Amino acid sequence: AYTLVVEPNSILLQASSEAGLFYAKEALLQLSRFGKGNVRACKIQDQPRYGWRGFMLDESRHFFGKEKVKQYLDLMALLHLNVFHWHLTDDQGWRIEIKRYPFLTEKGAWRDSTAINHPSSFSQPVFEKKRYGGYYTQEQIREVVAYAAEHHVTIVPEIDIPGHMLAALTAYPSLGCIQKGYQVGTQ
Repeated sequence: AYTLVVEPNSILLQASSEAGLFYAKEALLQLSRFGKGNVRACKIQDQPRYGWRGFMLDESRHFFGKEKVKQYLDLMALLHLNVFHWHLTDDQGWRIEIKRYPFLTEKGAWRDSTAINHPSSFSQPVFEKKRYGGYYTQEQIREVVAYAAEHHVTIVPEIDIPGHMLAALTAYPSLGCIQKGYQVGTQ
């Protein structure tokens, strides 16, 4: 919760927590951007209705990369969202480095083709034959987690197992029932 009071000669930010003060600052920045550098006199009292105000990003199907994730975290802070559900694994890709199991990223983070939007075909996806994917190193994950904490956002990572683990089975077929022939992105 926070209170923001703008008067002709002063600006007062009050909050019940460090996160509240952060959101008050974000509100002031929004007012400033909206007013093109000028902020009119106002009083805002705000508090969240729900403890979790979240956003989910599915990177198992489409890898965005660290800088794009940071942009999403910036937008979350702007909108006073505080929980980032980060979907990092599924059949289509394994996006987090686990050093003990290197094939998860060497094999499970990549696929040989991907659907693309093509202007000549709106009803049927067009598949492009080129290697597609990516993953986050442990250091990159730490960097994103620290960045999120600076923005008062909690990351809830999702490692989707035991179901939806074709990427993991592609890397380690011995974990599956048939123990061969698995391929990322085929189902």
